[in-house]
Amino acid sequence: MALALVLAALSGFIALSYEVLWFRLVSFVSQGTAAAFGLALGAYLLGLAGGALLSVRYRQAAGTHDRRQLRAVAAFGVASNVVAFLVAPAMAFAVGHVHWALTLPIVAFAALLLGANFPLLCHFGVAPDDRAGAGLSYLYLANIVGSAAGSLLTGFVLMDHLPFAQITLILVVTGLTTSAVTLALSRLGRKALLGWLNGVVVATLLVLAAAPTLYTQIWARLYFKQDFGPDTHFSEVVENKSGVITVTPDGRIFGGGAYDGKFDVDVKDWDWIVRPYALSAFHPAPRRVLMFGLSSGAWAQILAHNPEVEHLTVVEINPGYLDLIPRHPNVASLLDNPKVDLVIDDGRRWLRAHPDARFDAIVFNVTHSWRAFSSNVLSVEFLESIRRHLAPGGVYFYNTTWSKDAMATALKVFPHTLMVVNSLAVSDQPLAVDKARWRDVLARYTLDGRRLFDPDSPIDQLRLDEIVNLVDTMGHDLETDIRFLDRAQIEARAREGRVITDDNMITEYGFL
Repeated sequence: MALALVLAALSGFIALSYEVLWFRLVSFVSQGTAAAFGLALGAYLLGLAGGALLSVRYRQAAGTHDRRQLRAVAAFGVASNVVAFLVAPAMAFAVGHVHWALTLPIVAFAALLLGANFPLLCHFGVAPDDRAGAGLSYLYLANIVGSAAGSLLTGFVLMDHLPFAQITLILVVTGLTTSAVTLALSRLGRKALLGWLNGVVVATLLVLAAAPTLYTQIWARLYFKQDFGPDTHFSEVVENKSGVITVTPDGRIFGGGAYDGKFDVDVKDWDWIVRPYALSAFHPAPRRVLMFGLSSGAWAQILAHNPEVEHLTVVEINPGYLDLIPRHPNVASLLDNPKVDLVIDDGRRWLRAHPDARFDAIVFNVTHSWRAFSSNVLSVEFLESIRRHLAPGGVYFYNTTWSKDAMATALKVFPHTLMVVNSLAVSDQPLAVDKARWRDVLARYTLDGRRLFDPDSPIDQLRLDEIVNLVDTMGHDLETDIRFLDRAQIEARAREGRVITDDNMITEYGFL
């Protein structure tokens, strides 16, 4: 029983650690869609159930505590760990040919092999007598303790210090070592034991030798799918317990497999970056600004250099972005700007912890509305929380990612709204767009000591006029995304939108 308890705990630790890793794969390849967790968990549990059924065929006729039963446990241990090692490369290859959801049988098959171990251990460790129920409960407890330890240690410690491939190798080597020890305890003959152990050693060496090839650019393969080629790669990858951040050679950044912005602050090169620059178009004096989400740091860099902004607080949940920003000259100075306070925390938790904080403007470049947990930052409840932290005349400016539901929710909560490209400005006070004020602020803008618009450059002045004249697009129907919209136009776009609450999660599960 003692041996069965130890093996049950190790089995749970390894199995749940793999589940944590595989969910990261599925979440990344699906760009964080809300359905990813349920589908991945379903595939994993289906595999475990299949493994329990499969184990019936491999139970030895020998009695309880007969160590010959451990041979099947060891054999499944070797097979399951080798297959588990291949899950990520197999999925990366498969998504180049089929939809990501069709790769979930890979997870199910690996889980099937993992799932056979625990029933075999129960057959080995629990005698069929009047204490069978107690014995089974002890094994379940050991398995649950191991599973919890796997979730905690892998999910909160290993993932915060090691990349995905290294964690996988640690689990594989641990699993294969456990299998080797189990074989040694299974009362095999000397010759047979040496043969089996040599096989385990060979499997371990093959895994270690294949890992660099199979796991090279694994995240790029999962993201680009059928578009992945010899020259396709991510130039930077940051992995931690909060997720996977990747950067392309041209400076595009992706958080958890979804587009997250660019390391670009120059409004002369990129039309979409006009949004953070537009803050002074509808707010006369944004002295104190709160911003949620850091990503590339481009929006924060722009807001921090706004001539009217005196202090910027940035709340970001993933510290991995802080590792990337110093490597990109456009935004590197943000981390040393005395006007900026960077806080690693959850946005809603930070708001609850600072009930008396008030800001002239709160800015949030929200992620895609259909991703998991997006309702938490688009709901009526969140907007009401934002309202309580706005100073008189304050403005909340956030990205809707074109969601009609996000627009409809804002219209319900705030009486005054306008839109810049796909970002909404909402307030309890009328929003007066001042073209002259905006031009004056833009003309005074400097980024790290460099004038945004050179007053002696006709080209720069022409671009300045072009940007400021975007105000004149408001109220007109134009076939362009780079424009301003008034409340009537927003209402027209949001006509079919539904109000988002914390409970209904419409943006994530509205398709169901």
